[in-house]
Amino acid sequence: GDLAKALGGAVRAAFHDVGAFTKATNEGRPNGCFLLDDPGNNGLAPYVRNISQYYAEMPAVDGFSKADLIQYAGLVALEHSHKIALSLFPGVPDIPELYANFRVGRVDAPNCPTGWVTREDNNLMVEPERFLLPAPVGGFAHIRDTMINRAGMPVADVVALMGAHTLGSLTKDGAGFQGQWVQQNNALDNDFYSTILDRSWSRVRFNNLPQWEDPQRSSIAMLNTDLTLAFQVRLNFEGCTSINTGATNDCLDNDATGAQADQIESRRLMEEFAGGPTRNHTLGLSRWYTAFVPAFLRMGEMGYTAAELVEPCDLPARCDEPEPTARPTPEPITKSPTSRPSESPSRSPTLRPTARPSNSPSTSPSPEPSNAPVQLGDDDDDDD
Repeated sequence: GDLAKALGGAVRAAFHDVGAFTKATNEGRPNGCFLLDDPGNNGLAPYVRNISQYYAEMPAVDGFSKADLIQYAGLVALEHSHKIALSLFPGVPDIPELYANFRVGRVDAPNCPTGWVTREDNNLMVEPERFLLPAPVGGFAHIRDTMINRAGMPVADVVALMGAHTLGSLTKDGAGFQGQWVQQNNALDNDFYSTILDRSWSRVRFNNLPQWEDPQRSSIAMLNTDLTLAFQVRLNFEGCTSINTGATNDCLDNDATGAQADQIESRRLMEEFAGGPTRNHTLGLSRWYTAFVPAFLRMGEMGYTAAELVEPCDLPARCDEPEPTARPTPEPITKSPTSRPSESPSRSPTLRPTARPSNSPSTSPSPEPSNAPVQLGDDDDDDD
């Protein structure tokens, strides 16, 4: 539904503003700039447009950039989707505090949207973020190259962050695929992990790209980069063609003979976040939430030093306020709890950040926030 698209799109935008990060050069850190002609960013245009418009209309607060707002919007989406999970499923634990450790001070790219920069060492014009986003057709070697080695993410962060695919869906106009990762795709649930581990999968060709479908329910789909967290799925159409079917060409588990240490660790974490051998839903959710929230916050700070980022309360004139309003106040989910999934709510989340930064310091109190809602996504997709 529209809400699932908005939630998934906001979380996807937060990742894609840092998904091209290169630790060795510090290029591609969150900067509020998306190269929308990069195929990896297909479908993000409505989210970028709405966030940019909202940021431009906000009153100014020093030190709060558009890049900060993009990461903050991701947190708001997570809070909304957790409330939906609470309303749908029994035993959903509390989520770790989303906002207490959120810091601001990211620097917006001055020459967006081109992305072109001049490297001082050779005076060449380069685009450091183009074609560096993880490709959904890759296998584990691709995840190792892009997210673990190039970006410097621990394996545990990679596996935890991929669980955000529980939100949103795949569309042909986006990354070129079709379907949704899980049935209840507007709730912050760990079904992503158990769905991968416990279902049968067959590789199909869609839009000339490899995607994996459950033979019993073709609307549920996974990408190479999803399944390779648990099984030895390879690049594009290479290697095995089925999972958990009993066929001779079933993919091996990532903890099978010959797997590397990071693959084995990835498989172990998949089992842990799924709730262990008994698929204990509450236990699995608790362990995933505990890993996911810190990983999401770390992701949004990659490339920045502790000295460059500050707590929102440390911004000029913020700490003198009796009740700081540094984070949006999302509208509550009013749906009555039920023990089984129901129709997803139709409202999109709203952002109410207090203000946006100016380029000069200020010691006077910030203006009152605007109460005008903004819809994070509209008619486009939210897939990776």
